[in-house]
Amino acid sequence: MHNGAKYTPEALEKVITGLKDQGYELVPISKLIYTDEFTIDHTGKQHKK
Repeated sequence: MHNGAKYTPEALEKVITGLKDQGYELVPISKLIYTDEFTIDHTGKQHKK
């Protein structure tokens, strides 16, 4: 999905519903980033300290 793309607003509800129906849980990015004992390099990869 691209921010500002022509059909994104129309498709978004269907995409979210479809993912949830398949068992996915949508969470904010902050919930996916490890904070303890990890660092993030210049490419955005997380590495254990």
